[in-house]
Amino acid sequence: MSALQGITKVFIPDQIDFKKYKTNQPDIPRINFTYKSWAKLNSENSSPITNVYDIVENKDSSFWITTQGSGLIKFFPDNKKNPFTSVATNYKSLQGIIKTDENNLWITSSNGLINYNIKNNRYKLYDKSNGITENIGGYFFSSNSFTNNYIVSAGFDGGFISFNPKNILEDTEIPSVKITRLWVLDSPSDSLLYSPIKLMHNQNFLKFYLSANCFTNNEQTSYQYFLEGIDEKWRDNQTNPLITYTNLPPGNFTLKIKAINSNGLESDPISYSILITPPFYKTNWFYFLMAVFVGSIIYFFYQYRIQQFLKLQEVRNKIARDLHDDIGSTLGSIHLYSQIAAKKIGENNHERTRLILERIEKSSGEIIEKTSDAVWVVKASNDTIENLFLRMEGYAASLFGEAGIQFTIECKKEILNTKLSMDQRKNLFLVYKEAIHNIIKYANCKLVNIQLTKHANQIKLKITDNGIGFNSDHIDPYNGNGLINMKARAEEMKGKFSLISLPGKGTIVEITI
Repeated sequence: MSALQGITKVFIPDQIDFKKYKTNQPDIPRINFTYKSWAKLNSENSSPITNVYDIVENKDSSFWITTQGSGLIKFFPDNKKNPFTSVATNYKSLQGIIKTDENNLWITSSNGLINYNIKNNRYKLYDKSNGITENIGGYFFSSNSFTNNYIVSAGFDGGFISFNPKNILEDTEIPSVKITRLWVLDSPSDSLLYSPIKLMHNQNFLKFYLSANCFTNNEQTSYQYFLEGIDEKWRDNQTNPLITYTNLPPGNFTLKIKAINSNGLESDPISYSILITPPFYKTNWFYFLMAVFVGSIIYFFYQYRIQQFLKLQEVRNKIARDLHDDIGSTLGSIHLYSQIAAKKIGENNHERTRLILERIEKSSGEIIEKTSDAVWVVKASNDTIENLFLRMEGYAASLFGEAGIQFTIECKKEILNTKLSMDQRKNLFLVYKEAIHNIIKYANCKLVNIQLTKHANQIKLKITDNGIGFNSDHIDPYNGNGLINMKARAEEMKGKFSLISLPGKGTIVEITI
C-alpha cells in the first residue's frame, strides 16, 4: 500500500455544465472541478508514491496509475484506509498508459513498450529485439473505437510507431525447464544432478541455476519453485534463473520447478530429490544406541543396588549370627554361674560365690558391649569417619584410663566426612579393639599413639606403642588367634594388614582400606 506524495492537488471532474456564450466563438462547455486532496486518502504506514505520470480509469471507478519510481499502482478512491495497491514488477520507471481492453494495459517506459495482462498478472516487454525503436516515451494516442482497426501510437524522438494490439502475436512456445548448474557451499557440483542429491548435514547451502530451453523471448521467461518440506506454496522468482537455499535442515526434500513464458504458458513441473543426512547424534541408530546405553546403565545400576542390598543384608545377618552366638553362649554361662552361685551361697562358700559373681559381672558387661557395638554398626547415621573416630576415642579412654596408659588419638579434619560402609566400620573397629586389648595385655607400655589418615583415596589406621615389643617374625604374642582375626577382617574389607615389632622398640599395627 502506498501514499501519493509530491502531488499537492488532483482535480477530478465533478460535473459538466454546458453554457452558451453570446460570442462568435463556438460553444465551449464549461467544466467545474471539485478539489480533492490525496493526502487525506493516505495510509499511515504506506510508503510514498512520487512522480505520477499517467492515469486511466476502470469501469469499477478504480484507476491505473503509472509512476517514475514506484512502478504500476492501482488506485481505489473509495477505499479510504488503503487506497493504493502496488503491482509487483521489475519495471519501476513508467510513463504513458493506455487500456486497450478489459485485460490489457500498454505502458511506455525507458525499457520499451510493456504489455501488462491484468487477468494473468504478467508483464511482457517489447524492445529493440522485437524491432521497437529505442527511447519511446511520453503518452499514447489512439483511434476512438475498439474495432479490429484500433490503432495505438507512441512517440519517440523524431517520429512515432503505431500498432494494432489485436494483431500482436502471442508466444505459444511452451518452455522445457531444467536445472543446468548446481553449487554446494559455492562449489560447483553439477555431477550431483545425474542422481538423487545426497549431502551431509554441513553441506546445506545450495544454489540452482535454471534454464527454460525457450527460444522465444527467453529473457522474459519467469520461474517458480517449491521445496516440499520447506515451502508452504510456490515461490515466484520472476525472471531470475538462480534459486538459493541456505541452512537446510536434515531430511528428505523434493524440489519442484517450472517455467512460464511471456504469455503465461507453463512448462510441466519437474522434480529433484534432495537428501540432507543428519549428524550422527541425530540418527535413528544413534538414538537406538543411546537407548541401549541408558537402559544398560539403569540395568547395571539396578544390579549394583541389588548387590549392595544383598551385601548389606549379609552383613546384618552376620551381625545377627554373631550376636546370637556370643550373647546366647554368654547368657548360657551367666545362667549356669547363677545356679552355681546359689548353690555356693547355700553352702556358705562366700569366696567361691564372689568369684562366680565376678564372672557373671564380666559376662554381662561383654553382652552390653557387644550389643552396643552391633547397634552402632547397624545405625546408618554412623557411616562417617567422624563417628568412627569418636567411638574409637571413647573406647580408648575407658580402657587406657583404667590401665594407667597415656594415649593420643588424632584424625585429619579433611577426612571426617568420608563415608564408610557398614562392613568397613564393623571390621575396622573390631581390628582396633583387638589391637587395644593386646596392648593392654602384652605391651607393658606407657604411651600409645593412634592416627587416622588418608593417602591416595585409602584410609589408614596406625596404632603405635612404646612397649617391650617382640620379634614379629618368630613370636606370636596373640597365641595365633588375635593376629589371624585381624588379618581376616582386613582381607574381608579387601584391605592390607601389617604388624611391625622389635624387642624393646615397641609395636606398630597398620590397616589400610
